[in-house]
Amino acid sequence: MGKIVFVTFTTPKGFYLYDRNMNSLLRISKYEYDGINGKDIHIRDAIIKDLQEKGFCKEGRLEKIEHPDLKYLKYHLDSNIQQITLQVTQNCNLRCGYCAYSGNYEQRVHNNKTMDFETAKKCIDYGMKHSANTDMISIAFYGGEPLLQIELIKKCIEYINANYPEKEIMYTTTTNGTLLTEDIVNYFESIDFNVNISLDGPQDIHDKQRKFADGRGSFQLIFKNLQNIKENHPEFYKKVTFNTVISPTSDLKCVKDFFKAETVLEDRIIRKNTVSNLGSTTPIVYNDYYYITYRYEFMKVLLNLIGEIDNSLISPLFSNEISQYKTFYERLSTRSELPEVAHHGGPCVPGARRLFINVEGDMYPCERVSETSDAMKIGHIDTGIDTDKASELINIGNLTKDECLSCWNLLYCGMCAAFADMNGKLEKSQKLSYCNAMKEDTIFKMSTLCMLREFGIQPEEALNDEKVSSISV
Repeated sequence: MGKIVFVTFTTPKGFYLYDRNMNSLLRISKYEYDGINGKDIHIRDAIIKDLQEKGFCKEGRLEKIEHPDLKYLKYHLDSNIQQITLQVTQNCNLRCGYCAYSGNYEQRVHNNKTMDFETAKKCIDYGMKHSANTDMISIAFYGGEPLLQIELIKKCIEYINANYPEKEIMYTTTTNGTLLTEDIVNYFESIDFNVNISLDGPQDIHDKQRKFADGRGSFQLIFKNLQNIKENHPEFYKKVTFNTVISPTSDLKCVKDFFKAETVLEDRIIRKNTVSNLGSTTPIVYNDYYYITYRYEFMKVLLNLIGEIDNSLISPLFSNEISQYKTFYERLSTRSELPEVAHHGGPCVPGARRLFINVEGDMYPCERVSETSDAMKIGHIDTGIDTDKASELINIGNLTKDECLSCWNLLYCGMCAAFADMNGKLEKSQKLSYCNAMKEDTIFKMSTLCMLREFGIQPEEALNDEKVSSISV
């Protein structure tokens, strides 16, 4: 027999129920809310029965937790690789305080290891051989600081041009920006290279974390390079994007104002990140001032979504969140009954979506997982991807199948296998420890949407009037 799975929550002006089986968000009365959450089982059953007669809160068909791409895994790994990321070095000329390789994470630390050209050629050949069914493959160069190995990067591109002239390639790299000399910029511009630069805000904030090994701040050199690129390579600069890490010591308002006011960064795409707790040996804690600033900017994003303010009032740091919340609204507006087999969101196809290969040829599902974790290592360039290990990672929901079968947040959970990684093993308790945070995030998004409706504001593309409706007894 299927499960009836839902959650209730309140806003200052209303009472709501989310029905997992139909992916439906309903406005209910206070009587219904109190009755569903009360101790009188007869009242509760009567309310549930009434909702079922209206097409909600019925027993679901879900019986098995399995990722929908599991059955196509071999196809993806054999011929549908979309990106390979080559770790050309594990060395870096900076020593950023929050870096995953700083020693504060269950992760390797900076060292002088570099990828040799023979390994790089094997990686390239592997990616080309296993991307036959993709029109284009992305090849990314990663570190450490990848531009420390610019000559290796050039040799890799020469090898690709000589051996795979018919394949469409997109080249990318993420760099700290300190080594973007005129020669390197000229080279990147000549081959249409995509560059993502790490910049954390104004000098006083950036230099707190992004320092050279000798302790000097890196802001002035990076900014000088940016000014040169914008002035002398304007077309290339249009493709440059930025990655900004907001650390617990950062002043979010100052960072926001910097990117808004600085003309060198005008109209640039900026991706905002916070410091990850995954694998951290110490808790990462943000203060109240960060959340106050964040919520204010988030409200402006919502006002933009509903057409009340234009894009010029949205901070570049938050502009990418507009698409994220639109996606959430669109998913919530798609009513469909949960099938017999499903899996929570989060896992991509490990080894196909963004295969990461380190300097020694070890393979991982992406560059964000721990290189010291045996659970995350899915193969080696000499032997290929271990499909059994890839299957375990893509189907990580099976580790917590009983909990997932009865979880109201199944469709909106974003956990991949990295959330279950503890000391190199996939642990159920580790994965479950993140469940409350995932649920709180979903409730926040749903309640925000409901509050907009309560104030007469409706994002038309998100939910129609049939989805958030008044249901009274």
